[in-house]
Amino acid sequence: MKKFAPYVLKLANLVEQSSDRRRSYHQKSIAPALDGEPSRVLRDLVDLETRREHGAFFSGSELGKSLRKRWAQQISPHSVICDPACGSGDLLLAITTLLPIKEGLRETLDAWGTNLYGVDIHKEFVDSTKYRLALQAIALGATRERINRDDVLKYFPGVRLGNGLEASEELAKATHVVTNPPFSPTQATKDCTWTRGLVNSAALFMESISKHATSGARIWAILPDVLRSGTRYDKWRKLIASRLRDIRVTPIGQFSRHADVDVFVVEGIVRARSNRNVGECSSFLVEKPQDASQILGELFTVNVGSVVPHRHPDEGEQAPYLTPHNCPAWKQVTTIDDFRGFRGRLFKPPLVVLRRTSRSDDSYRAIGTLVTGKRAVAIENHLLVLTPNSRMIADCKRLLQVLKSQATNDWLNRRICCRHLTVSAVKSIPWNLETK
Repeated sequence: MKKFAPYVLKLANLVEQSSDRRRSYHQKSIAPALDGEPSRVLRDLVDLETRREHGAFFSGSELGKSLRKRWAQQISPHSVICDPACGSGDLLLAITTLLPIKEGLRETLDAWGTNLYGVDIHKEFVDSTKYRLALQAIALGATRERINRDDVLKYFPGVRLGNGLEASEELAKATHVVTNPPFSPTQATKDCTWTRGLVNSAALFMESISKHATSGARIWAILPDVLRSGTRYDKWRKLIASRLRDIRVTPIGQFSRHADVDVFVVEGIVRARSNRNVGECSSFLVEKPQDASQILGELFTVNVGSVVPHRHPDEGEQAPYLTPHNCPAWKQVTTIDDFRGFRGRLFKPPLVVLRRTSRSDDSYRAIGTLVTGKRAVAIENHLLVLTPNSRMIADCKRLLQVLKSQATNDWLNRRICCRHLTVSAVKSIPWNLETK
């Protein structure tokens, strides 16, 4: 993140100028640095591909306000707050508004240094966090006293350069852990018990936090929605649920208008190690609404379409072929004009197909098409296939009513914000809904 260095130098100059009582000082001169400016500058200086590679998307002040509101009664002068992926310090800055301000600037920084811990792999981010904390102390009313840039970097010994996945010492000291970890793909560790291959980095951060944080520590984390709703992460959710109690999950929606990924906040308290058992802990994701006597998955078999267009060759016996382009919304299709060769699994009607692409602001989250006829059908993998256990067309028609209801929209908006509907999310749709 060398390209971010000029902005860090600007922050250093701002600290020196703002802390000097011989100079005139206006709050508005440092306000941008404490409220969104680092994110804007990072976007201007560092290209999107690099930011995605490193998972460098700062939390911003709005999410910080949510954190501050949740922990307003939890933070004391003796609290130790750790962010193992601190970035430019947005979440740590939010916490400082709950910490005491001492009479002088240096005294305040000394005191905060016992409260605040942070780790990041980029030196530019670590330095910017320290400079912003100093500016925050000035903004909150600590008496100004001249401090040079090198001295600022000597404060906050717990905010350091390093890999947050190896911050076990800091996590063990923390009474509170906050984090907005990177969402970039990375290789699962060799000792990972819940998956293999590429995995979202945020999942590994939460696994590390829940493993190393001390019993009773409070956790507040911003995570990608795929961890909440993706079928692949079910074992991960159960693992986290075995390590945390009093879990609270809050869907947020799109991270920001500059980062098109949906997120949620998970909160919880670390369990005592003697009270951890994956087998006894259900996933913190609610799979079935409390007021539902039945769910869709009890009446229909749900699969992903078998055809991956650019992977499977067009060979073998020709079969009717369904894609999102030839499935009219809410209609019944009996005759399919498109064909292709396919040697994999075909699906026999009657059935309903759903478009997998879905957003929370769509008029309908689950758009269905009823497919009837006698011939087995090849179905593209951008469609979900819902086959009635009863093999009855009437149940498929009833399903379209359920999918079209506002109650289904509301449930899916709570259940999943990801842009692709998952098998597990569709299975969880309540069946006993009043439809109009």
